[in-house]
Amino acid sequence: MKVLIGGFGRAGKGAGALCRALGFDTVIYQDVAPSEGDRRENPDFRFIDTCDSDSTAGVDLVVVSPGISPSHPLFSLGIHVESELSFARRYVPGPMVAITGTNGKTTVATLTQRMLEASGVNNGLFGNIGDPLSNAYGRQYEAFVVEASSFQLAYSQDLKLNAAAILNFAPDHLDWHGTVDSYLDAKVKIASFVANGGDTFISGDFPVVRERLDDYGFSYHLLPDESYFFDEEHLFLADSIEIELAELARRFNHDLTNFIFSAALAKVLGANDSAIRHVVTTFAGLAHRLEYVGEVMEISIYDDSKATTPDATVNDLSNFSQVVAIMGGRNKGIDLTPLRALSDRLIGVVAIGESALAIAEVFSVTSVPVAIEKDMDGAVERAFSMAVAGSTIALSPAVTSWDMYSSYVERGKDFKRAVAALARSKGEGHVRFI
Repeated sequence: MKVLIGGFGRAGKGAGALCRALGFDTVIYQDVAPSEGDRRENPDFRFIDTCDSDSTAGVDLVVVSPGISPSHPLFSLGIHVESELSFARRYVPGPMVAITGTNGKTTVATLTQRMLEASGVNNGLFGNIGDPLSNAYGRQYEAFVVEASSFQLAYSQDLKLNAAAILNFAPDHLDWHGTVDSYLDAKVKIASFVANGGDTFISGDFPVVRERLDDYGFSYHLLPDESYFFDEEHLFLADSIEIELAELARRFNHDLTNFIFSAALAKVLGANDSAIRHVVTTFAGLAHRLEYVGEVMEISIYDDSKATTPDATVNDLSNFSQVVAIMGGRNKGIDLTPLRALSDRLIGVVAIGESALAIAEVFSVTSVPVAIEKDMDGAVERAFSMAVAGSTIALSPAVTSWDMYSSYVERGKDFKRAVAALARSKGEGHVRFI
């Protein structure tokens, strides 16, 4: 077989290694010139700088990395195209669950993997979380947990899933998908990959997902249900697990929802009750996801840099009654007006980045004061000037980081650095670094 790999980042390199292991003739195309290191480390691959019919003659399959958009010329070659995730699944057998949704995928995937690991199930965590599924080829896993992005699902074939989860839905990635409908279709496509007898777990809070699944005739299982739910004092999982909320290190509403989905998925792959209880009660959260950073001058600080949509920011900041939010970055064509739902909770907003003026415009019809700053140091200093003792400051941008930073991780780290610098200047406060 002759395979053309579009994009040679992490997913492309994984697909290339799999092609090599399988003895396939491999061609590499990417929009930027390959590095000398890539050429030197892959002398058996043919690198091409155009993707026309002549340079791709004889290619049987195009495997695309998540960053390759549907408007790319690779999709106009008349050759079958599929994602790295789908391609790898052909050669990586075994029980598998996959998680998608606009927010929370990484957390639920991580929790599911830890529950299985604590149960003694030898499993691997792959997909959008960082390690391409191609890297699982030849490894002896009993089960697989996959975080699946809309980019990956859009060009996937049968992933042969034992169960799947669609955690939530809000408009996102419209610069890639073009329309909300296209984005939603990519998400619900995951249900078509679940084997007969398996469950696609969805939340009852997102009727648009349920309606689209109904339109396509896909079955689903609503969560919470009679076995997985929470009330004001307890979390109930898998019929037999009852945990007092006071036992939990993380107990925001979205944390409890994450525990419900991860436990339901882990149960499918053989997790036991004691392992699930242990993971849930000891889970302290992931970096940059409403992560508690510390307290400075009686003000609680949270790093929520991963909140890259208005929906994520609204959901996360709804946990606080008095908050100063640092928002802004590069928008992906998403309507920002839903942020107004936070108006009653906001002491103030500090806007940064390319979308600063747009965010200021959103709140111009409210009584929320908005300040615009040019960098993170200025934003943090201004946020502290707005905050009061007992309130919260949160970096919860509602948009991507790509105007000022390479990733939400870099943005979150810079926020922590700026907070620590201010704390030192005041001679007080403790800030954690991750």
